[in-house]
Amino acid sequence: MARRRPTVVLGVGLLCFWVAAGSVGFSWIEGWSLLDGVYMAVITLSTVGYGEVNPLSDNGKAFASLLIVVGLATAVYTFTSLGQTLLEGELAAVLGRRRMKSHRGKLEDHYIVCGNGRVGRTVSSYLARRDLPFCVIEIDAAAEEELRKHNYRYVIGDATADENLILAGLSKAKAVFALLPSDADNLYLTLSAKGLNPSAVVVARASVKAAESKLERAGADHVVSPYQLVGLRLLQKVLSPTLLEFMDLTIHREHLQLIMEEFRVSSGSALAGYSIEEARIRSRYGLIVVAIKRPDGPMLFNPDAGEKMETGDVLVLLGPEAQVRDLDQAQRV
Repeated sequence: MARRRPTVVLGVGLLCFWVAAGSVGFSWIEGWSLLDGVYMAVITLSTVGYGEVNPLSDNGKAFASLLIVVGLATAVYTFTSLGQTLLEGELAAVLGRRRMKSHRGKLEDHYIVCGNGRVGRTVSSYLARRDLPFCVIEIDAAAEEELRKHNYRYVIGDATADENLILAGLSKAKAVFALLPSDADNLYLTLSAKGLNPSAVVVARASVKAAESKLERAGADHVVSPYQLVGLRLLQKVLSPTLLEFMDLTIHREHLQLIMEEFRVSSGSALAGYSIEEARIRSRYGLIVVAIKRPDGPMLFNPDAGEKMETGDVLVLLGPEAQVRDLDQAQRV
């Protein structure tokens, strides 16, 4: 569509040029007033056939014939380009929706972000930077252009409606982010999501304290208050600025120095049964094991190098992202 726009502008410009040229030409050839020349040029180019202002001389007739030919050619060119532009825009939108439907159907073990507001856009941006699969559900059709521009998978519709959750692949989803502006909508969404897929983790936004317990009773696995988090962040900015800077480095991928990542010791992993030192996690991969979460035990912070890793353990690692991927590849050998 963008390639056609200059063509349409050129056609409109040429039409304006021929109107101006015709006005001056008729005025000069026939000795008419400029207003009569403009009128004659317009009815000639539009071929409405109202009749001449005054009888035309032979030169005037020749000029009018030439103006009709070039004017009609320019008009056909302009309106054809305009029609193609509109048609291509509609066709692109239709094909884009079909392609989006196909892409959504391939989603598995993904995240569903319900709501494309300020919090939702932050979550989607982070998931995109981490190359994690996700789908956005947004009720505002005006947001479709932005979602398509970012190449996000999306559903335009009400996130509290079961059919839209199903379109977003809830049956195969790993987690649902209930980030709608209304606590009542997030409550209803939580009930719907848990009813359709009880195994999906639901993270819900709560605007007021009273809504937190209700969302938890509705089945939300985690309830977060954005305003409380903002308050804590502002407090850390004053009391612990270095700690806050460190946390930002581990969260925002664009820094690329460090990430803090969960790492699960999978079934049949080459790491199972080995200690942190034996697996050479620090010396070979340059990663720091910050903590180990046992499947049925408390979290062990700052574990000793001799601590053994078992299937089902979740390691909290700190280090370069590429090294985390290398460790993940190594455990699958």
